[in-house]
Amino acid sequence: MAMKIAFLALVHKDPAQVARLVRVLGREGDEVFIHVDRLSDIADFERHLASTRGSSVHLLAERYSIAWGGWSMIRATNALIEAAVRRCGFDYFYLLSGQCFPIRPVSWLKSMLAEGKEYIKCLPMPQPSKPMSRLERRVVKVKTPELRDRGRRLAEMLLNLVPVRNFQATFGLAPHAGSQWWCLSSEAIEHVRAYRQARPAYDRFMKWTDTPDEMYYQTLVANGPRRERIATSLTGAIWIEGKHHPEVLTRRDLPVLLNRPVFLGRKFLSDDVALLDELEKIALGVGDASVAP
Repeated sequence: MAMKIAFLALVHKDPAQVARLVRVLGREGDEVFIHVDRLSDIADFERHLASTRGSSVHLLAERYSIAWGGWSMIRATNALIEAAVRRCGFDYFYLLSGQCFPIRPVSWLKSMLAEGKEYIKCLPMPQPSKPMSRLERRVVKVKTPELRDRGRRLAEMLLNLVPVRNFQATFGLAPHAGSQWWCLSSEAIEHVRAYRQARPAYDRFMKWTDTPDEMYYQTLVANGPRRERIATSLTGAIWIEGKHHPEVLTRRDLPVLLNRPVFLGRKFLSDDVALLDELEKIALGVGDASVAP
């Protein structure tokens, strides 16, 4: 039986670019599940996706207002996972953003996934960019105009009046952290789902941590039955030391990414139409894969 992938997309802007992404990812019988930020106009996405809608594309009715590095990111991701699980039959689940785009064909991705690994970057905490304070201190990250900075600081002060329980002692898990974007097997996804259902305290603990999307799944996979199968993420980005966000990718960055075993590049801008046109042809196997400037 052919491998089948559930692509799980977190999006908040550029519906035309998202529609282009869906056209590429859904061509080989795979399916795309899309969470549109609650503060975004979903009508724009529905209009751009109208020609691609069908059994391969699913816009979630369950929507959250996403705050960068906040618990809302986990809620949206879990909603995507549950929507895909209800459809059944997927071998892998690939989490991506709306600003990701393939730099190789889906056939290349499936040849990688045939190795049966878990593609998630996760390292034991602490790391220089992932200190233990992410777990040891409570933070409030929500996206709402009603919660101004003063209210957020007050909420954090109140939350931190009670000592935070030791994570490892509480759950018996060695904390791990890494990139938000992953591609996990159905076995790994079932382990994550089973753990969070059996231990709801895990969600309650993670809810007020700093950037849980870089710890939540990483910790469960790194402590799970598939931990010996962990490989690196298949989503590539270019980071500049000291910056909090990856660089916008241009054509001259592609040779760097193509020297890595990655399927998606993050992040591309929708106004670089010529580059996206070229990448779409390459991803569909009808373009010149040479990307030298």
